[in-house]
Amino acid sequence: MATSLPHLAGLPLDAASWEQTPLVVRQLIVHLRAVIEQQAGRIAALEARVSQNARDSDRPPSSDQPYAKRTARSGAQGRPGAKPGHPGHRQALLAPMEVSVVKPRACTCGVPRLWP
Repeated sequence: MATSLPHLAGLPLDAASWEQTPLVVRQLIVHLRAVIEQQAGRIAALEARVSQNARDSDRPPSSDQPYAKRTARSGAQGRPGAKPGHPGHRQALLAPMEVSVVKPRACTCGVPRLWP
């Protein structure tokens, strides 16, 4: 019983070579191609799970990789201090209420003072 399998796209065989290939080999190729596509889907799902972190999933922050660098916030939101366009506030300098002159006493070791 010679059943014909359709020529698979992406194979480096032309239709004539595909038809000359034994049926068992063609069936094996079709089966392996299906297995490869199934595994590619599983790999994509696993890579999506691995790339998740606490920011884009419901996972706790403690499950994040310890060596992964966190992205720094950019723009006005992450910079400390007043934001651009914000009016400044300066404290007024007050005049002194009292001036006291304080001179140091003589040293107990007997070394003469070098200041007046």
